[in-house]
Amino acid sequence: MRPHLLPVPGPAVSGPLDNAGGRVVYWSFAETAGAVAKFRLWDSSSAAGVILATFSFVANQSVREFPGFHSLPYKTGLFLEVESGAIEGVVSVLPFTDNDTEQEGVPVFIIGSVELDINLPA
Repeated sequence: MRPHLLPVPGPAVSGPLDNAGGRVVYWSFAETAGAVAKFRLWDSSSAAGVILATFSFVANQSVREFPGFHSLPYKTGLFLEVESGAIEGVVSVLPFTDNDTEQEGVPVFIIGSVELDINLPA
């Protein structure tokens, strides 16, 4: 399954980005008005529930991040709350599948493995 992009056109306002569960796999945001900006991503259909990420930007700051190997799961929806300032960006998500949870279906990367033989005294 390929990620799909949820655009956040500027100047962004608070509102739902996704109305179902999924995993955030990438985000890119930029402050666009030359001032400070503060905003949050929520696991919710509103600005209440579980905070997934909080961003505080100085003038003209931008960020592009992958939240890690296990992504950032959300269960009830993805909501963008813009507290102050002007931002734009994009969020890339993978929707949950029929039998998916925040633990299942997550990519695992094995870099290498070593077999250890441990002998304990009797």
